[in-house]
Amino acid sequence: MEAIITQINAVAWGPGMLILLLGTGIFLTLGLSFMTLRRIPTAFRLLFGGGENYSSRFPADIKSFVRPHMLKIYPELRDVKIDFGWGGAVGITLNRLPDFGRVGEHLWYAQGFSGHGVPTATMAGCLLAEAIDGNTSRFDLMTAVPTRRFPGGTLLRWPGLVAGMLFYSLVDKLGR
Repeated sequence: MEAIITQINAVAWGPGMLILLLGTGIFLTLGLSFMTLRRIPTAFRLLFGGGENYSSRFPADIKSFVRPHMLKIYPELRDVKIDFGWGGAVGITLNRLPDFGRVGEHLWYAQGFSGHGVPTATMAGCLLAEAIDGNTSRFDLMTAVPTRRFPGGTLLRWPGLVAGMLFYSLVDKLGR
């Protein structure tokens, strides 16, 4: 399975994607009378997420906290400066899929992006906007995904979540 995913990634993120990204950049640069030309270097950035901790406290220096996790995967970046670092609370669902729904007629929600908020929240915003505008087909598809409550109610929710996350973190580290 891993070999198949590697081949798909090679195709998806290979020369075709490079041509698409560069082509889009050139098109936008020409279309905007070269106003974006000066911005091209800032477009080539790596967005790296990782190094979760399972406490309610955030690291004082996010960049220093993330760097060792990044270097385990990309050791060749050891001399590269990290421009930005941010952190925050992560809403996690039991199945790690976002929870979409509606309360009454005028309250719509999307939550629980399970650490994948940057791309998933963007998609959720589009689906929410479509639904509020009257086209609920894609939003309804997401609301059909069952969202189970964490077992143990409010008393055991946090300890159960921490235990589960630590267990799967250990499984990841052992490579199983």
